[in-house]
Amino acid sequence: MLTDDASFGTPNAFTAAQVTLTTTAMRYKTLVLPFDAAVPAGFRAYNAASVNGSVVRLESAAGISAGEPVVISGEGTFELSESDVFVAATDDAPLTNGLLTGTYKRTVAPIGSYILQNHDDVIGFYHVVSMQPSVGAFRAWLNVPSSEVKAYTFTMDDATAVQTIDNGQATLDGRREGQRAIFNLAGQRVQEIQKGVNITNGKKVILK
Repeated sequence: MLTDDASFGTPNAFTAAQVTLTTTAMRYKTLVLPFDAAVPAGFRAYNAASVNGSVVRLESAAGISAGEPVVISGEGTFELSESDVFVAATDDAPLTNGLLTGTYKRTVAPIGSYILQNHDDVIGFYHVVSMQPSVGAFRAWLNVPSSEVKAYTFTMDDATAVQTIDNGQATLDGRREGQRAIFNLAGQRVQEIQKGVNITNGKKVILK
């Protein structure tokens, strides 16, 4: 029985007759597990595949693989439980998957990384510059080549996008009914669709 946000480690690999972790998601969360698990009903899992400007592209994942951090979307408490599952020995090797690096123990976020936070009901990966918040056990942070972007938000390959506006602040696109937010590829909000590629309601719109 694993306890969410409580450090986990084992010097030896073993097969667990039953392994369970219970956790809660509030719209989005990062997650890394020491065992393979199915995505629970009512939730989705995503790999952080690439960045474009200040937007991270999330690709849908069929399952949660051991040692590979993902982004979970959904709302509420869920249980991850598997039987007769292999658990690898833990060491200091990074737990990486795409742009995400995970940890099985509470860790201080590295300078230059981005951690998933909710600022004023705006969820995104926010830049760690000086004050280093901690990342809980079974969580992950975002690593990207550039450190100039103040915040990354994300777009999903099968869901409404979360887009950015200037100064690293973000808004859930379409959060208020009747409002339509439009962004260019730099993540800047614009008043109307412009020539070239625009992003609105989570979709690319090209005006020639």
